[in-house]
Amino acid sequence: LADLQEEHGDEEAGGFFSGLRAPGRVQTFPVGIDIGTSGTRIAWSNTNGVPKLLATHDGSVETPSTVAIDGHMNSAVGEFALSRLADRSAPMAFHLKKHLGATYYPSPLGDESYHPEVLAGLLIAKAVMDAERTIPTVKRAVIAVPSYFGERGRQAAQHAGVIAGLETVDLVAEPVAVASYYYQQDGVSRAGKDLVVDLGAGKLDVMAIEHSKDTSSVKSSDGSEGLGGNAFDKTIVDMVADGLKSGYGVDPRENDRECVMLWQGCEIAKRELTENEQASIRLAVGAQTIKAQLTRNKFEGLCDALLVRCGELIEGVLKRAKWNAADVDRILLCGGASQMPMFRRMLDKIVGEAEVVPLDQNAVALGAAIHAGHRRAMQQGDNVPYKWELVTGCTVSIVGKNVKTNEPVAVKLIPINTSVPIRARKVFETFQNNQRSFEIQLIEGEGNTPATCMDLGKCTYTDIPEGTKANTAISFQFRIDRNGRLSVSVGMDDEEKPVPVPLVRDHGMSGADIYKWKEWVETVMLCSGMG
Repeated sequence: LADLQEEHGDEEAGGFFSGLRAPGRVQTFPVGIDIGTSGTRIAWSNTNGVPKLLATHDGSVETPSTVAIDGHMNSAVGEFALSRLADRSAPMAFHLKKHLGATYYPSPLGDESYHPEVLAGLLIAKAVMDAERTIPTVKRAVIAVPSYFGERGRQAAQHAGVIAGLETVDLVAEPVAVASYYYQQDGVSRAGKDLVVDLGAGKLDVMAIEHSKDTSSVKSSDGSEGLGGNAFDKTIVDMVADGLKSGYGVDPRENDRECVMLWQGCEIAKRELTENEQASIRLAVGAQTIKAQLTRNKFEGLCDALLVRCGELIEGVLKRAKWNAADVDRILLCGGASQMPMFRRMLDKIVGEAEVVPLDQNAVALGAAIHAGHRRAMQQGDNVPYKWELVTGCTVSIVGKNVKTNEPVAVKLIPINTSVPIRARKVFETFQNNQRSFEIQLIEGEGNTPATCMDLGKCTYTDIPEGTKANTAISFQFRIDRNGRLSVSVGMDDEEKPVPVPLVRDHGMSGADIYKWKEWVETVMLCSGMG
């Protein structure tokens, strides 16, 4: 109690324990989780409805999003994992969020390839364990995900939560979380039109939000993992590494440890250049320590192409919202990289008259905690201060064929920025007598061909009645819920109740896989001394 009073104050700590002593209560409120590309944060809404960050074991508010895998007995997460860099004692995984939705983490860890949601599950389990030093057992959470995440990324985020031991996992778009946090500040008016611009380590995420009475409505959103702070870091990494390769015949990008150290040095230099005109980067090359100098002007020249792409993405969001630059009242600015002077100048050129409201990097986790509190209130039938109208993060399509060329094409089913929840229906016909099954393949993304989109998997309906004639209608129904999750059901006619049909993807995770990896996380946490 003394620790809680010191961190949150006597009145708040007393209220917390009063709530905890209520009959049958296990936890006071669910938590909000921000799986950041560089660091992960957890927050909760206290008994007064105020979001608060939860500290890690060492008193900080961030767990580095890094995992070291070395069997059940010697794996590590966060700072403990980063400490292994010096002796290269275990294979390591970094920047886990950007890989959610991929089949496997890009490189094997030891002798095994891991699903990104498994590694993220271990990260979340460690962060939750630290959070439980302050609040009771955590079993419900809202995880923040980029707005442009589709079915695969969102499914992976929920799987990661379940693998971590959470029982209920809802999702919220990161710009929605940022806005929710800002709107709860004292004296803030939810009025007009806001543009959320979140330039974090791993992505640029932009959202247009319009307010009316008790509703905040998302008008459009878009983002890219190729335009985050790491992309700006990479320009420095490549410049320094190319110089070392040319001058010394050594390329630190070819050595795991040296590459990580180079990236860390370049990220520090990027931050220094936000405040200063010049920064230095030190790197050990053999027995020598090399010092490279970088000016802000040089750095900005390296980033010209990235800035152009950032501007095009922001302008695209405004265009799809049907807004002019003058329509924007406020820019809610979040993410460490958003403070770069060149980025701020680029924003001024696009939306020069709008008020710029800088928000700290904790806004996503705190907003997710607010969202968690609102969801809990709605489930209990209580009123919430305002409601959200949300949209899809990317386009869902069916794989079809061009009748002239016989080449595969993407047949759009539910476009990006469609209001959710949404239902769509597509009717097909059997192509032969006594056909017993029908299969479709779904993809997501903005490309015009399946090759430029991401595979969601196949839906196979196997209950077509025997004796069914050719050209019989089969109705596939598609639904995207408020979490952005896609489900499919099938019926033979309008009178028949549709039957749920799973999306099956090669190398995707089954329920049995999730259970197996949940047990693996529990074992690693216990045997490695983390649990």
